[in-house]
Amino acid sequence: MKKSRYIGKYVHGGGELNGVDGHIVDVKIETDEIFGKETWFYVKDECDGSIHKFAKEELKEIVIGFVYRDLI
Repeated sequence: MKKSRYIGKYVHGGGELNGVDGHIVDVKIETDEIFGKETWFYVKDECDGSIHKFAKEELKEIVIGFVYRDLI
């Protein structure tokens, strides 16, 4: 996986009501004793600047305004 292709993408992470909108600032592959290797995407919230950690399945790319599509 080439992580540089994801950094800077404008995404929505989490649920519709309590998710965050922001840009991907980092992608890390972390090893867990139970699940093995997992890829995590770090998104900087555009409202308060906090960093949130999401799995790829939890992210939707924001294309135009409020149109979401799966992150490919």
